[in-house]
Amino acid sequence: MHDENANRNARPGNPDSQASWEQDDVPALALGALDSDEEEQTLSHVRSSMTAREELRAFEELAGDLSLAVERATPPPQLRDRILQRTAPTEPARVEPERVTRLSPPVWIGTLAAAVLILALAAIALTQWSSAR
Repeated sequence: MHDENANRNARPGNPDSQASWEQDDVPALALGALDSDEEEQTLSHVRSSMTAREELRAFEELAGDLSLAVERATPPPQLRDRILQRTAPTEPARVEPERVTRLSPPVWIGTLAAAVLILALAAIALTQWSSAR
């Protein structure tokens, strides 16, 4: 009978036409498994189709029955502790500041003295060169 209804509903102009929606979307709607666009499109179809409304009701009832048919499992008591241990925040790694290499006073004093000496020698050479001209 379902195939007969599907063939009848597939005719153009029929509000039950499947042209703009997927028939599999009705069970997915009942399970809450559609994205927002698919859900809106399927709901639009369900509002305009008596057949789709009946199918949706049947699938919602079935989904409710299935949830009651499954026996609730009790997790082992250690599971909670293991999950909490794995997801517990850890202390952030200590980051040591980079050490800045500073010249010890004797090194920078020597460098400064060498620079002054080079400048003095350059000044003397420049003076002698200009007086020789």
